[in-house]
Amino acid sequence: FGFITCCNSLIRLGTIEDKEKLFTYLCGWGNDDVIELASKYHNKQSIDSRKMASEINVDDYKDDNIILVDIKQKTPLTGLVANKVMSSANKTVMLVNESNNGKFMGSCRSPIDAKSLCDNELFNFAKGHAHAFGIEFQAENFDKIIEYFNSLDKEQLVPQIDVITTLNGRSIPK
Repeated sequence: FGFITCCNSLIRLGTIEDKEKLFTYLCGWGNDDVIELASKYHNKQSIDSRKMASEINVDDYKDDNIILVDIKQKTPLTGLVANKVMSSANKTVMLVNESNNGKFMGSCRSPIDAKSLCDNELFNFAKGHAHAFGIEFQAENFDKIIEYFNSLDKEQLVPQIDVITTLNGRSIPK
């Protein structure tokens, strides 16, 4: 199981040559040095994502319903970092960076179904799962998104867990 997370890190952060080494290894033709390489990428990913998450002070957003941050750097770690911040803040977190065409792109992680809340004209897209998805929006909507989330009733933003439910054999969630 630990090797899978290391492979994920290599795929996320590695060069095309590193990814080819991993593919060759998984096909049975490569050598074991890819295991150490993947482990190094996993360590780097852990350090980098922890550092990025620590740079976001959740107390700055204590009165807001959302944490929306322009992280100012392109990184494949926005989802991991957003997940760390969401875990400590227990609210919707969107980490984005601005592309050169006036759009923000990034990741959202949320303890609620935030994806359904993003199905409106403020977003170009919100794709993925209800609690973990990628987003894109026009730069001029940055402050409007914060205003929109802050205008929502606090009751809409409380994570809900089914305590009593009726299931049959075909409806049991994975």
